[in-house]
Amino acid sequence: MVSSCGGPFVLLVDDDAIGRASIARLLDHAGHSCIDVGSGREALDLCDDRCPRLVITDLCMPGLDGQDLGRCLRDRFPGLALILITAQQLDAGLLGELRNTFDEVLSKPVDCDRLIDRVSHLAV
Repeated sequence: MVSSCGGPFVLLVDDDAIGRASIARLLDHAGHSCIDVGSGREALDLCDDRCPRLVITDLCMPGLDGQDLGRCLRDRFPGLALILITAQQLDAGLLGELRNTFDEVLSKPVDCDRLIDRVSHLAV
């Protein structure tokens, strides 16, 4: 958690409304307060006012993609926990680069138990 930010919530960022709603319900059901947005720009705007304990973002989104969003958030809030989810096949080079920014990189379809475990561990 980034102490200067406050706000005990998880921010979920995904341009796929159906997938986003499913993950948001999963997080809420597991007891994690969740705010979900449909773009990287919306996420950055929200973080201007309130900083989450954890951000979960999709990789492939129009405009500001998940990788660039992660870099922006890491620069602004170095201690913020970040999880990336993607359906894209990642080669070793890209995976290594993503792991330099993100605390966890998960593949879609998301393993629900694994996601909740990582969120519970990182959103403290």
